[in-house]
Amino acid sequence: MTTRLLVIGDVHWRAASPVARLDNFKDALTAKLLECWELAWQYKADAIVQTGDLFHSPGIVYSTLADLIWLLREAPAPVYAIPGNHDLFAASPGSLYRTPLGFLFQIKLLKNLDGKTIELNDQVVLSGRGYDASVDVDPSVYACPEKHPGKITVHVTHGMLVKEPVPGRYTLMQSLLELKDAPDILINGHFHLGHSVTSIGPTLVVNPGAICRLSAHVEELNRLPQVALIGIENDNVTAEY
Repeated sequence: MTTRLLVIGDVHWRAASPVARLDNFKDALTAKLLECWELAWQYKADAIVQTGDLFHSPGIVYSTLADLIWLLREAPAPVYAIPGNHDLFAASPGSLYRTPLGFLFQIKLLKNLDGKTIELNDQVVLSGRGYDASVDVDPSVYACPEKHPGKITVHVTHGMLVKEPVPGRYTLMQSLLELKDAPDILINGHFHLGHSVTSIGPTLVVNPGAICRLSAHVEELNRLPQVALIGIENDNVTAEY
């Protein structure tokens, strides 16, 4: 049995183009998401995982939300997501119920992984931890809620999990070695530049980076936006961008 997951990083869906972009940002994101659906169909993905910050702001207008709804309805596999800081008012989890992301969860167009453990199939268990004030203060947010003997645990988070120190609040990947219940696969968003697939102890850390470019920073201009394809066959786990 083989399970395949397509991982999509931060999207930041919005109507207006960022000041650093000269194109139509929403049109560009639409093309990228359609390409993601094509990849999910091509590789027969069992699920699509979105790592948070699906929206740039919870205050978008209805027409912009409607455009994304039409796109999500075309997804060839169930889409699982967690709230990122931009999806919430003042980055507060308590505001989820009155946000566009909360609405998509309520109508079941997206599946909410935040604080949940879901058996995807006989092989894989998915869990998630959305953004809150404890992210990058308490490393345990990167631990899975519970272990499931005989199954691969995949935990989805949204935080500044990095290999080297960066300005502001962050968590070093080496901190994962201290976790009691480290997941087999940790899928993380928030850090737009992403990083190479990295093994930290028993955990494979995957962050392909944001599929959008919001700024003209040199590191953004030089990186290639990408998604991740995770393959799980028995105890063999692979991940490629």
